[in-house]
Amino acid sequence: MDYRWKLMLAILLTFEGISISLLANKVPWYFGLLITIVAGGYLATLLQERPEGLTVHSIGSHLMERLTNDGRLTRWFPVIGLTIAVADIVANALVFDGRFGGYDWTVLAAAATWVGYGYIPPAYSHERDFAFLFINLLVMVLVVPLVGYNIITGGTDEGTTNLGEHGLVEILLTNPLKNILSLMGYEALSVGNTLHFRLENGNLVYVSIAQGCSGIYSVAVFVAAFVAFVATEYNRLDRNVAALLLLGILTAYFANLFRMAFIVIVGHYHGMEALEWAHANTGWLIFMFWVGIFWSVIFRFLVPLPTGVRSKRREPENGRI
Repeated sequence: MDYRWKLMLAILLTFEGISISLLANKVPWYFGLLITIVAGGYLATLLQERPEGLTVHSIGSHLMERLTNDGRLTRWFPVIGLTIAVADIVANALVFDGRFGGYDWTVLAAAATWVGYGYIPPAYSHERDFAFLFINLLVMVLVVPLVGYNIITGGTDEGTTNLGEHGLVEILLTNPLKNILSLMGYEALSVGNTLHFRLENGNLVYVSIAQGCSGIYSVAVFVAAFVAFVATEYNRLDRNVAALLLLGILTAYFANLFRMAFIVIVGHYHGMEALEWAHANTGWLIFMFWVGIFWSVIFRFLVPLPTGVRSKRREPENGRI
């Protein structure tokens, strides 16, 4: 298999495993942890085969040099990490419901990257910076905005939608989903974050779309992974990278709509029990396959082959370090 395909599959499986392990999901968390360990170990092996001659001065390395003041502030990182962890635990106990959820585990994972940053050998600085940037970006693009919004609107449960979020879910997911189903010839009606549709036997049923089903987790993981990947692999940003990021966000959004439409169609023909089964077992696989198509585009145009790996086509120079 081509090196870039192996790298793409390893990254895709690794971040899907992280998503399952940390965030609300129908798949057991330990299944995601197993995927992360196996795929992450293989990914680490592949990253050691990076092309020779690539500069180590990427966007991410420059950012970390500034953040650490050329390494002089690294000794304070464990203090920062422990402060983040304690702040999350205290806030969870005093402000929220006291139950540990996906947001808490994500924040604690970010705290761990601060604590362990200075203990990673310099030989693995590339992988260290990638992991640090990815998990902290995930906190910034997912946890901070949603938790802040929930505090303002009075919500405390990350897995459900509060009154302030109903309008957003209706605009971005329920209404488009209803329109897709209608175009395909299925009878559907959206009311707030609730989708009403008719089964093949004529019965009218409905499903409520929660925050965890809105696709925001998958989009956030993708954005954090893509930005961290570009930051650690490239020394400049250009229009191609920006266009791919925008394309990736749109791909993730429409992939989630396709996933939800597939689940509803399963329910239409086979009933609500089949819908629940599809929601728990096939939705994340569909999304992973769909986003995998996009990642293959990224690796076709942005990832050069390592030295000694033969390619049948000449690789584009634009975007390479």
